[in-house]
Amino acid sequence: AMATVRLPLDGDASPARAASLRRWLSDTHRIEAAVNAESGALWLRLAAQAYNELAEYERLAALW
Repeated sequence: AMATVRLPLDGDASPARAASLRRWLSDTHRIEAAVNAESGALWLRLAAQAYNELAEYERLAALW
């Protein structure tokens, strides 16, 4: 149960920005998710787990 979604962000789609977003998600929101730069865009990989709740995915989606 894994999905990759393109983040709706403009601007630099560099590995450095991806790493910065990963740290921001972790440090500010306690969300662990892979963020990668590929093909001129930033991508977020979600791994759904049985112990996660729908509200957690909704909270992540609301950040963008």
